[in-house]
Amino acid sequence: MKKIHINEPKSYKGHSLILLLLLNIFDGLITYIGLEFGFYQEMNVLVNNIYNYSSNLFLLIKVIIPTAILILGYVRQLCD
Repeated sequence: MKKIHINEPKSYKGHSLILLLLLNIFDGLITYIGLEFGFYQEMNVLVNNIYNYSSNLFLLIKVIIPTAILILGYVRQLCD
């Protein structure tokens, strides 16, 4: 027989991390496109220097590294 739990709190932490991940990817891509087409100027001196050095490195730092950190945080949360 299936048990029914009434008033069990739902956890939206996973949904929040996915939304944060998507927003982070969106931010990185929009920033990259804006810098490539010249209608955006990066005000962060460190990130601007990285972009001027290599646009691929910029994408790595702006999108992939924060994404990896979010995924690792989510996995760690599941283990706790």
